[in-house]
This record gives sequence, C-alpha cells and structure tokens, in this order.
Amino acid sequence: MAAGIPVFSSLIREYAAHERAALNGVPITQWNGKNAREAESDYKRLIDELRREWNNGNEKKTF
Repeated sequence: MAAGIPVFSSLIREYAAHERAALNGVPITQWNGKNAREAESDYKRLIDELRREWNNGNEKKTF
C-alpha cells in the first residue's frame, strides 16, 4: 500500500509490442512481433493478481 492507496505488485512493462499491436488493430494476445509473449504475460499476471484479490473478498467475479 503506497500512501494509503492499495497497489498491485504486478507491473506492465512498456514494450513497443503494445503500441504496434494496437496500431495494427489486434490484441496483444494475437500479435507475433518482438516481446509479444512477454507483454501478454504481464497482462495475465495482473489479471491473476486481480482475481486473487477479488476471491479474497469473497466476491464472485468473472471475466
């Protein structure tokens, strides 16, 4: 918790793959350029962390 504000421990690194995928109109999960799998993994780690937090609050959330 930073300054009393809860924060995630996961991070989304800044890859050119994010921009290039968006400019080509495809999600990062379908992009095949350099660092695409690393960029996708960053998002998946954040989603996993978010799901764990929701489950700790006993809320039933689905994507």
